[in-house]
Amino acid sequence: MKNTIWLFILAIPIFLFVRFGAKQNVNFDLSDRGEYGYHEECQQEGCDSEEREELHESYDEECLGETCRKEEVRELAGRTNSINAMLDRFAASGWATSGCHRWGGCFYSPGKLGNLASGDTAFGSLITQASVDQHWADFDFDKGDWDDGFGYFDAGNIDKPLARTFNALNLLDFFGTSKSPDSDNWLPWFYAFASNNIDELDARCNFGQSCGCTLASNTQGLDDYVELYWPFFYALSVPARASTIVHEARHEQKGHNGGTGCPRGGSCDTSWGFNGSNTYQVLYLWWVRARGAGLSPAMRALARARGNVILANGFNNRPTRGEVFGSGVSSPSSDFSIP
Repeated sequence: MKNTIWLFILAIPIFLFVRFGAKQNVNFDLSDRGEYGYHEECQQEGCDSEEREELHESYDEECLGETCRKEEVRELAGRTNSINAMLDRFAASGWATSGCHRWGGCFYSPGKLGNLASGDTAFGSLITQASVDQHWADFDFDKGDWDDGFGYFDAGNIDKPLARTFNALNLLDFFGTSKSPDSDNWLPWFYAFASNNIDELDARCNFGQSCGCTLASNTQGLDDYVELYWPFFYALSVPARASTIVHEARHEQKGHNGGTGCPRGGSCDTSWGFNGSNTYQVLYLWWVRARGAGLSPAMRALARARGNVILANGFNNRPTRGEVFGSGVSSPSSDFSIP
């Protein structure tokens, strides 16, 4: 018993360092991995086609055949600042690569939608001191997770991650609280659901470009928190970001049960009836489309489009109208889509 207590006591500082020390560093050293891999073999010594092919075979096996993390790609490249050069050389040889493995660092980029089309320009006007104070408390934001360029000192700047997160929370909040409790409009329910189930929202400069890479993750244990990654801020519209927060909130109660059996990869639910994060995400977007009073047609169309993407890619078995509405509906076996 005493040994167990001492082990627990010794584990506490290690946990605190990993959670609140190491995780806070968002400034990456581009020469952080030493003289190995592509950097040493090709950039320093000059490699022939056979050596490059061997490197690509390792990359293909570890990162295309499976899901690999930034650290694994960096190990193959030797250094962070050699990742893009390695991938460019592979592509020039006609070999497969993934854009999600490219290193882009953390830079402000509204992406292909732009602030106007994504909804950030319109929602930016809703960021007030009162709304900031409310969301900061409801989702337990911490300065240490949102400074260093993430927007803590510039909370209204819609080019920065913090304001783009506030825009999503404002959609969840302000466009869902005006209906009476007995209304058939479920939008008022989602903000409270998200804030009650997400203990803490953190921003991270994570690996990958705006190409459908990891958007967010939910960690549970001694410390519960949701991390939002770079593609969340710059690859999604405001409705899509809001729905991702609903998705992560549902993970507090349920994980995914579909393995990699859907086009979405590791974010798969077996079916609509599992009532997992993808079902909740689609339901929220459905209600935004159906009852988003005060939203522009363009914003409601973005919600519809994102919902239909999840329906087509987030389930091992594409939900049917019968699964969603019941067997008595017309064409119960046809695919369900948000109209």
